[in-house]
Amino acid sequence: MTTDQSGERPTQTNVVQLPQKEQPVSAREQALAFVREHPVATIAGGLAVGAVAAALIPRRNRRYVARQGSLIADAIAAASASIAHQALSSIDTASTGVRRGTHAVASRAELAGDVVAEKASGAVHAACDKAQALLGRKPVPTLGERIAARAGEIAGRLRR
Repeated sequence: MTTDQSGERPTQTNVVQLPQKEQPVSAREQALAFVREHPVATIAGGLAVGAVAAALIPRRNRRYVARQGSLIADAIAAASASIAHQALSSIDTASTGVRRGTHAVASRAELAGDVVAEKASGAVHAACDKAQALLGRKPVPTLGERIAARAGEIAGRLRR
């Protein structure tokens, strides 16, 4: 018996829920899952298979098999070295790009900081002047302002 959505009246049906069919998993995925879950067993199994294969190979063919295995191992090592070299090259290229990007961002931040500092300095001086004007006092000129005023006076005398 089951209940309907309101939860009040029980209803009876003849439908039986079947379990959901699991999605098929590829043999490769199963093997990878086994290796991830049991790495020691995988290595031990590989050694056991190698020992059995060595026992089954006739003595006269062992040198040939060893030579072929050595050639295959050399090819794998060369391919691994090539892949590692390509990976290092791409990492170097990526790091150079990141370095350039961070330098550009840093220079932009420095320029923005300079602009903000100039604006803040101007705002501070304006606020100080406004406060002194509100208090009715004449602002005391700064050294730079006094030098500029004196230079203006000298320039005016020289023009006459």
